[in-house]
Parts: sequence; C-alpha cells; structure tokens
Amino acid sequence: MHEQVLKAGDIIRKGGTILYPTDTIWGIGCDATNQNAIQKILNIKHRPDKKSMLVLMNGISMLSEYLDQIPDSAYEIIHSAQKPTTIIYPQARNF
Repeated sequence: MHEQVLKAGDIIRKGGTILYPTDTIWGIGCDATNQNAIQKILNIKHRPDKKSMLVLMNGISMLSEYLDQIPDSAYEIIHSAQKPTTIIYPQARNF
C-alpha cells in the first residue's frame, strides 16, 4: 500500500489524475492548484467548470490558504471531529 500511495503522489505532482477509494464511493483526484489537472477531471466527469468540486484538506493551516474567514463553528467542528468530516464553504479562493 505504501508504494501505491507514493506512486499516486508522484502522478498528482506531475499533473495527472488518480482514482482513490473513500468511505462511501470512489473519487477522482488531482492537484487542486493545477488548472490543467482540474480540467482533466471536469472532462472525465462531463462536468461544467462552474460547478464546485470537493477539495481534501489536512487541517486548519491548509484550509486558511483557501478561505478568507473560517467561521468559529468550523473550528469547533474540526477540533471535535473524531473521524474525517465534510464542511461546505461558499466562496473559496485560490482555485
């Protein structure tokens, strides 16, 4: 498994896309800061570019790169979460 994770990271760094399992479904992933990679996913999914996408974050420091203001309620949810948690934010930036 470790080798597969390293390979996936290499693919993402090179602008490629990966298929990965989540708790409930399979996801198609890429570097969220690479516009060409994002376009590949939009094309694969036949999705309009105006429709939002899921972005995985590893913590609050990474989250602050994409949000101007993180609501206090989000801090509470993040700090108390015992497992992966989804929070939907309007108007994220840097994408």
